[in-house]
Amino acid sequence: MSYTCYIHRHYGPKKRGIFTRSLQKRQIISIPEWINDGVLPNKHIILYDDPRKIQWDTIYSQCRLINIVPFAQQIIYKHTFLDFIRKNIGSRFFRKYPYGFNIKTNKEYLKTQIDIYSDHQIYLPSFGTDIWIIKPYFASGGRSIEILNTDELLNLTNTKYNNYIAQKYIEKPLLVNGKKFDIRMHVLFTQECKLYIFNQMLIRQSSAKYDLKSKDRLSHLTNVYTQTLDHIENLKFSYHSDDFFRLYQQEYEKHPNYKDKNKITKEAIKIIFSIFDKIDMTFCKKKNIFFQLFGIDIFLDENFNVFIIEINNNPGMVYNDKELQLSKLQIMYNNLIDDVFKLTIDKLIKIKFKSNNFIFLKQY
Repeated sequence: MSYTCYIHRHYGPKKRGIFTRSLQKRQIISIPEWINDGVLPNKHIILYDDPRKIQWDTIYSQCRLINIVPFAQQIIYKHTFLDFIRKNIGSRFFRKYPYGFNIKTNKEYLKTQIDIYSDHQIYLPSFGTDIWIIKPYFASGGRSIEILNTDELLNLTNTKYNNYIAQKYIEKPLLVNGKKFDIRMHVLFTQECKLYIFNQMLIRQSSAKYDLKSKDRLSHLTNVYTQTLDHIENLKFSYHSDDFFRLYQQEYEKHPNYKDKNKITKEAIKIIFSIFDKIDMTFCKKKNIFFQLFGIDIFLDENFNVFIIEINNNPGMVYNDKELQLSKLQIMYNNLIDDVFKLTIDKLIKIKFKSNNFIFLKQY
């Protein structure tokens, strides 16, 4: 049987290009700028990016494979992830995820939520007491994020913030060359309900030196979109993990709390398990057509404690395409998508693959 893959046009051109090239190798026809009209094309493969617009009760009859899992909405949106934590894991998880709450522009409510944080501070010494980061529920790439002190948070009045969360800012982050960084790990959930992690990582670093008192977003946020919005040259602060961890090792190898890449990865995997183990996957097991690649953002504080910041639905794949040779990041993204397809689409079309860069973690 021949297949057609419909790629939603909301994906950026670079990602659509990576998808299309990988599909061509499999002789799968791709429709790279498909516009969803409310009905998914029958009996084919769908690459889609918004689980809010899918009618899950009819999806079984509409396609053979789709790259969104039904449980995604519980963990990929900032407010639903907070709700998921409180309902399924409990406050102990705030030792591994910065304490947060859904904002309501009511001073008494905000004060109560901020006071609750003090109960957890014994576990979060590097988080400090005064600075908060507020994020809209659905935006990505650092859009509309603000850094506020406690007084500013308490005095929010604009009702737009009722669609934001407040999250405790890590005031004492681990720095490399004086700058913040985070680690993007790619985790794949397949239609066989197997969990994998990619063995290469994206490291995103701020372009400006870290200064807690500064209002400069380039000092506080590491998102590629934020760093390159008006400064495309800041793509140089996106690193392949091999390159970045050499710099990291040079600076910290002799530190008494030093953790190498493998130890950081092992601790991150434990946190990932604590989340996925609490997810109800019954719907996925009824019919094996759902898979999804998640981008999981990991952060270290000055004591090398490992935290998860958020889980992303549609991890970006930005690289410098002006270079004459393929960059390490471009090669990594090409391999990432090709290896995702090896574990998902190739199973459907019954192609045997020799190897891939994903490491098996768990069968659910």
